Amino acid sequence: KILNSILKLEKNEYKYLSPNFFKNNHKYYMLFCNRKSSKSFYGEINLAVSKNLKNWKKVSNFVLKPEKKSEYISFVSPCVLKKNKVYYLFIEAQKTKGSDILCFISKTLKKWTYYPQFKLKKKYNTFHSPFIIKINNNLHLYYSLNKKKIICLILDNDFNHLKFIACLKSNLSNATYTIYSPSIIKLNNRYLMLYSAWKNKNLGNINCAHSFDGVLWKKTKKNIFDIKSHIKIVSEPFLIKIKNKIYIFFEYKKKDHWNIGYYCLDKSSFIKYF
Repeated sequence: KILNSILKLEKNEYKYLSPNFFKNNHKYYMLFCNRKSSKSFYGEINLAVSKNLKNWKKVSNFVLKPEKKSEYISFVSPCVLKKNKVYYLFIEAQKTKGSDILCFISKTLKKWTYYPQFKLKKKYNTFHSPFIIKINNNLHLYYSLNKKKIICLILDNDFNHLKFIACLKSNLSNATYTIYSPSIIKLNNRYLMLYSAWKNKNLGNINCAHSFDGVLWKKTKKNIFDIKSHIKIVSEPFLIKIKNKIYIFFEYKKKDHWNIGYYCLDKSSFIKYF
C-alpha cells in the first residue's frame, strides 16, 4: 500500500524527493529535496517539522542550495549525523555531468557552513545518496558509486578514510538499471537495509538486505511494494524505529509529480522481509 503524501506540493512545484529524518527537542525534522519548477534542472534542500511523524509543516525560511556560479546546480539526498553537539549534513551535489558528496555543519540547524575537510569527488565517477551510521565505534558512510554499486566507506571520528568496501552490486533482475539510496537500522543484532532498485528509468522499487557487521551484506527480498498502475516509482527509502513500529518513508512518482509518503508496520512484520 502507498499512503497519501505527507506534504502538499506548492504552486508550480512538482517534485519532493529523498526524505531524511532526525529528532531534536522532542520533535521530528525531515530534510528533503525540492526540485521547484520543472522548467530547469535544480534542487534545494528544504525542511519540515512534526510532532508525530504524520502531520508535517514546512519550515518556510530554511533553504540550502548551491551557490551561484559554482559547479553544482542541484542538492539532493540529504543525510544528518549529530556528533559532539554539532550536526553534519551530507548531501549529493549534482553537476551538469555527474555528482559528488559534500558535507555541511551547523550547531543551530538554521545556518549551515560548508565543511571542506570531507568530500567524495573523483573524475569519471559519480557519488550518490549518502547514508551515515555509527557501527563498532567507527562511522560507516554508505553511498552509491555510479548507481551500480553500494559502497561502505569506514571513517574514524575525524572523518578520515579507514576502509573502502563494496557491499552490493546491481545484479538482481529489478536492479539492472541502478541501485542507490541505502537506509539502515539495527534490530535484534542485525543491520537491516532498504535500498532503491530500478529495473529501468520508468520502474523503481525498494529491495532489502541484512548484515551482522555492516560490511558483509546478503540480499533478502526485492520489490517490497506492490506498485499499482497509477504509481510508477517508489524510491529513496528512510527507516525510523519507534518502540515496536517501523516507519518506511520514501519518494514516489504518481503521473508527472513526485512526493513523499510513508508506510508503517509492526516490527515483527518488518523483520519478515529479511
